[in-house]
Amino acid sequence: MLIPGAARAASGDLDLSFGQGGYAAVQTNRACLRGCVEFGGSYAEALALQPDGGIVLGGYNSYIGAARVSEEVPGALVRLRPNGTLDTSFGGSGGIVDTPFQVTEIHANAQGGLRVSGDGEQGFGVQRYTSTGTLDGFYGTHGVRWLPRFEGQRDRAGRAYMFTTFLVPATDYAPAVEKTAITRLLPSGEQDMSFGHHGYLSLPQGDVAGALALQQDGSVLLTFATERGVQAPELKPRRLYLERLTPRGQPDRTFGRHGVVRVPLKGSVGSSTIVSTHGGEVRIVGSEQRGGIFGDYYLFQAAYAQTGRLDREFGQGGVTHSRMSHGPQYDGVSPLAITFDASRDMIVAGRLGIRTVDTPAGDGFLARFTPHGRDCSFGVGGVVINERMGAANAVALQPDGRIVVAGWGGGFLAARYMGGGRPHACAGEPTR
Repeated sequence: MLIPGAARAASGDLDLSFGQGGYAAVQTNRACLRGCVEFGGSYAEALALQPDGGIVLGGYNSYIGAARVSEEVPGALVRLRPNGTLDTSFGGSGGIVDTPFQVTEIHANAQGGLRVSGDGEQGFGVQRYTSTGTLDGFYGTHGVRWLPRFEGQRDRAGRAYMFTTFLVPATDYAPAVEKTAITRLLPSGEQDMSFGHHGYLSLPQGDVAGALALQQDGSVLLTFATERGVQAPELKPRRLYLERLTPRGQPDRTFGRHGVVRVPLKGSVGSSTIVSTHGGEVRIVGSEQRGGIFGDYYLFQAAYAQTGRLDREFGQGGVTHSRMSHGPQYDGVSPLAITFDASRDMIVAGRLGIRTVDTPAGDGFLARFTPHGRDCSFGVGGVVINERMGAANAVALQPDGRIVVAGWGGGFLAARYMGGGRPHACAGEPTR
């Protein structure tokens, strides 16, 4: 199907047939229709593509500075038609469906039905909707199931995996210390004492928790950073490690060295890391800083086989490093979501932080990578910077190759970009 106005569009260009000039904005915070100050409004955190081409966005409402708030609604869903216009029939309420929690995940099934989840005052909420935005009755009259609140991931059995901290009491020989550990909760919210050692697997003291990912066989992947054993501690360079646990929470000694591998970085790992499994490989995407506090910020990718060995055919010895920003005006790069296209090339969405005196600021970005680094057929040097979007929080690939990104900017904000092209790795560092 030909797309009007898109015949000469290049890979990474906005799809001008979508919404208005490539964007679709919906303010789900009704209080802001009467006025909101900065940081009041609505923010899209999740998206799902339905089989008929519909695009469902979910997120949360912020009431900071909102005038005359009669009722604070935590979250919302909206559906966009394939052309980017609001589907006002969705939910039977003008196209905006209020939710009792902040929506962080949306899954669409083969019939277009939706499973929606997120955090609310009563815990972690789960709802199910039909493709048209009405509750399907699975969770009874009120349409929501509340589970114990957590920050982590759930497996198919409903068990929650999460990082937690606990205090090791003082003894006659050592002071009390706080340690980080991974634990597993049963669907009832009780701690699973069969996991790890009496319900916990502790990280070494001083290590910083990173990301979690669950594999189909029940194994758990996690990243953590450490400052132990590094030189020049005043600069606080941090090394990154990847660990795999068995389904019972023990280090998987078939993976790397006793279950742990070190990710070979050239700088200090940042605070944002994503772990994913795709096509039999383990992928890590994260931020890296070089050159001190006002140095350059990079996105790195590392590819590992299931044995914990680096895939030496990927990038340079298993790792790619791509400079995303440089100079004192920037304060970091945060990968927030990833997806893969049909060629197994990775698409990363996230936020470029901009250094300001009083308030945080940033621009959304979208980047595409070949197995050898940034894809220079996409955008400028493999990257698209979206100054209208404060952060690109979610990304999805349509069957026709076009890329949908969701974030915030005057409410829920979606943008659609052209995909395709003939990917080829960049010869050098980004020009930005």
